[in-house]
Amino acid sequence: MHITIRHGSEIILDKTLERARAKLLKLVRLLDERKFQSIANVDIIRESASQHSQQLWRASVSIDMAGESFIASERADTPDKAIDRSVSEVKRSIISSRSKHLTMVKKGGGIFKRFTQRFY
Repeated sequence: MHITIRHGSEIILDKTLERARAKLLKLVRLLDERKFQSIANVDIIRESASQHSQQLWRASVSIDMAGESFIASERADTPDKAIDRSVSEVKRSIISSRSKHLTMVKKGGGIFKRFTQRFY
């Protein structure tokens, strides 16, 4: 998996960036990397907030693989929390997409079997 992390703030520590990279590398086992190379883009941005609120960080994670895109964007008061939430959201969308694909394969096999049994 090719990982690109973009951030516009010097406040973000290298430890945070390495932690984000490690979390994304754990998602490789969910993706089928034998056939296609996947690309992960991470954007970490500090958003401006009103005077009386805390600092807000937004982490956007997008993973592109074989024509499929998995995108999540989350806000939190620290960049670590924002990254954790967005990576977990992407993981959930990958798992649900995978289960939908398996369901369609099973249904397709059943339809094909019923179609062929009509003629024999």
